[in-house]
This record gives sequence, structure tokens and C-alpha cells, in this order.
Amino acid sequence: MPTSPSPTRSTGTLTIVVHTAGDALPVPGAQVTVTTVDESNGGFLRTVMTDENGRTPTLILETPPAAGSLTPGGIRPYAVYRIRTQKDGFYTNENREVPLFAGVNSVQPVELIPKPPYESEEITPTENTDFTSGQQLY
Repeated sequence: MPTSPSPTRSTGTLTIVVHTAGDALPVPGAQVTVTTVDESNGGFLRTVMTDENGRTPTLILETPPAAGSLTPGGIRPYAVYRIRTQKDGFYTNENREVPLFAGVNSVQPVELIPKPPYESEEITPTENTDFTSGQQLY
């Protein structure tokens, strides 16, 4: 028997689409973690991976009911989530305060920026670099 929706909670759906190069290339195998912004609600919700098209499975997440937006000063009519996306070879991306409305299928685009192939945490700049040689840097 289906459960009736709570009068104070509802649901919306969220799909995250991860790409690079100005939306030219999908990023398969990216790890996407969704958390609530309000840590009192538990914080961590779910971690999923993107498919070969850079898309996550559709997530069903809690939201306030849409009726809350009908009265001035009522409850905020949307839920707020944080999305952290990471993959080796790319800088981590964090989307904060992503709104999700009841009964709405939201699609959140995420662009990952590739790291240069030579970037490494072990490489540190030298301390005695001399820029007084008269060379101009362009």
C-alpha cells in the first residue's frame, strides 16, 4: 500500500550531468556526492557515479510541499542541497545551495576543469627565483 505524502514534506527529482570543455565532452565515472545544507537533517545523503554520458541516476530527494509557496511568510518552497563532484585528473567542483522544488525534475549541469598533466602535489615552487634578469613576461 503506497504511503501518503507528509503534509510537511514532499519530493522532487535531481539528475546531475557532468561535462568538460564547455559542455563538449561528458565525464563518465565521476563521483557525485549529494548532501543536505542543513547538517541537522543528517548531512550526507548519497554518492553516485556518472554513466558513459556523464549523467547520474535520477535521485528522489525530500522537499517542502509546493503549497508552502502559496502563502506569504510561509515555509521556504524548496529544499537546498550541496553537490560535490570529483574525478582523478580534474579539479573538484562543489555546487552549494542547489534548490530543488516539489514535483519538479531538476537537471544540474556540472563542469569539471581538467588539471594540467604536470600538476602534482609534490611539486613546490623554488624559494630563490630571480626575476630581476630584465626578461619581460608576456
